[in-house]
Amino acid sequence: MIRCVVFDLDGTLVDIGDLFYRVFNAFLARQGLPPVAFERTGDPWVSAYEQTARLHPHVRSLVRGDGFADAWADVLKVMLQSREVRVYDGALETLNRLRADGKRLCLASNTPKRFVDIKLSALGMRAAFDLVFTPQDKWGAKPSPASLRHAMNVFGLSSHEVLVVGDRPEDVRYGTNANAHTAAALYGYGAPEELKAAQPEFLIESLGEVVSIVTGFETGQNTQPGQTVSVGGRVGRDA
Repeated sequence: MIRCVVFDLDGTLVDIGDLFYRVFNAFLARQGLPPVAFERTGDPWVSAYEQTARLHPHVRSLVRGDGFADAWADVLKVMLQSREVRVYDGALETLNRLRADGKRLCLASNTPKRFVDIKLSALGMRAAFDLVFTPQDKWGAKPSPASLRHAMNVFGLSSHEVLVVGDRPEDVRYGTNANAHTAAALYGYGAPEELKAAQPEFLIESLGEVVSIVTGFETGQNTQPGQTVSVGGRVGRDA
């Protein structure tokens, strides 16, 4: 039985739209530099960073400073207010259903704590989670399983009672590194072929499918190790 579900944030519960691209251009404007006409390809953070650095090489040394963080926070707040950053369809309903069923809920994000806090507060989601993990915590970032193992210790859980849900290969590895169950979100920002290569147990195309996965463990339907399948039954990778 699954007793705890651990979610990623961006690309799993929250759709951040073109946040990364707008942040970089806002930062460039503060530096007195012209904006970049971005080509949206691949990982949005990597794409925005590499395209910006290619045209403005010295920006590489500036993105970890306070000025970049402030630009990020300002753009994020504007996009939250205008609902350009939003929860995915079914996210709140899924969280509410799992909590009503007595499941522990955790959030594990590789986004800096400052920005996770802004999103959770603006979207009214903080109270949904028993624990929230970010890279600034002593357990570090995913795919290190340290924070996941901490959650297991806090709640007295074994690995087979935990499901990790995320949209990137590091989310899958985060779960498998702790021997937990894993579900990869194909609707997020991770490349499908990379997600499948990480060999999650489940592939999902909507958040509502998480409830079906949890229910499947309770009814004994999810008993085929070594095969990645979607909740709808399609084989996600070669056996």
